[in-house]
Amino acid sequence: MKIPRCIVVIVTLLSANLLAATPIPVAEENAEEAARMVAKMVIIGRGIVAGHQGVINDPAKGNKGFSPDYMTTHMRKTFEKKMGMSVDQVTPSGVKKALLAVLDASSVAVRNNQGRINRPGVKFKGFIPAVYGRITGNILKAKTGIGLKQTTFKYRNAYNKPDQFEAGVLKKFESGELEEGYGMRVGAKYRYMEPIYIKKACMKCHGQPKGELDIAGKVKEGYEIGDLRGAISISLPVN
Repeated sequence: MKIPRCIVVIVTLLSANLLAATPIPVAEENAEEAARMVAKMVIIGRGIVAGHQGVINDPAKGNKGFSPDYMTTHMRKTFEKKMGMSVDQVTPSGVKKALLAVLDASSVAVRNNQGRINRPGVKFKGFIPAVYGRITGNILKAKTGIGLKQTTFKYRNAYNKPDQFEAGVLKKFESGELEEGYGMRVGAKYRYMEPIYIKKACMKCHGQPKGELDIAGKVKEGYEIGDLRGAISISLPVN
């Protein structure tokens, strides 16, 4: 049966409205703080995934206990330890809502990948920090309009390739001109980048020996601990 065109148009419009992002109201004067905290929370999430690769990839175990609640609880605890305050103590409200949105997106990302994480008999599940970041970023963008990208000059996937703004900031990170996060307003958005440095948990996939294949079958870059890996790039709609 052929569906009338008018019905198709109505359904399409309704679907678009249901899927439309609900922007988080962040005032321009709070944009840098919001973007910085969002980036730091994402880095915390990446670190938790990296630190649990042994558990996630354990082929002898089914349910790993790496649940959405486990993930967000550890993210909250790590955030409080690093920032000296809990997520619930963060102000202004727009900044707090942005952080809560990252926690929610992270929870959904882990929940949607429970089948992968808990699959027994498989040595590599593919739920690595970069995959966590990409999935979380897609969810965050769809729900709030906040853009999240993991970018580097030595990208493994085309979607991580830096754009003009990101390339310029990455060069400043590499040269040492910038050692911490940097942001500025670009049009209707506040763009911010937070550098990512290689830690011990990163070395298994990105360290020595350079050219060797890692567990995912990707070529190791040969980084040393403390090297710049890239950056978390945030694009935040502002009022």
